[in-house]
Amino acid sequence: IFFSIGVHTATNALVKSITSFRNYKWEHDRQRFRYLLSLVFEGLSRVGMMAIIAFMFLPEWTSHGGNVPAGQRCKFFPYYRICRALSRCDPARDANCCSGAVMCLSEQ
Repeated sequence: IFFSIGVHTATNALVKSITSFRNYKWEHDRQRFRYLLSLVFEGLSRVGMMAIIAFMFLPEWTSHGGNVPAGQRCKFFPYYRICRALSRCDPARDANCCSGAVMCLSEQ
């Protein structure tokens, strides 16, 4: 949500600066160009955000050589560390401790 708000704010500032380069004869033309440019930038930001999310969840297509517990597969990912700290689970006692963390899902 914060990413979307930040992109929207940056897009508005960029569109305003681009439309200020030309001196439009009619206000209607300036507004139309501004809306069209804003629509293009917002569309590109949505596609980019979905691509980032898709690559986060993209599974690895290599074999891990058996069932490796989540504690060893995902111990370097920050989301896994945060999940372990918040849920206070121990991977030595629970093999599925935070195995559903965001980046750990791509490792399964």
